[in-house]
Amino acid sequence: AMAAGIPCVGTPSPGVADSICDGENGTEGANGWLAAPEPEKFAEVLREALQNEAERKRRAKAALQSSGAYAIGTTACRMTEIYIQAMLQSALSLAS
Repeated sequence: AMAAGIPCVGTPSPGVADSICDGENGTEGANGWLAAPEPEKFAEVLREALQNEAERKRRAKAALQSSGAYAIGTTACRMTEIYIQAMLQSALSLAS
């Protein structure tokens, strides 16, 4: 959704909280909303997101910009770097 410029509403669980940057309205870099994992709180945040068009548009732009960090090319390069470092460390420890 973020890669399509759609700000997300999620709960602060592993993975979700890593990709959604929440903040008060107008916070720089906020690309979505995090809500407590309770139906009433989630509904409240969702209502806020739907009712505030200006904030939704601002966060949509930030969502699109931040989604590049999770693109397949970006994550593949990061994983390749990790594997190369692991192999180098393994080779160095075998050599000593």
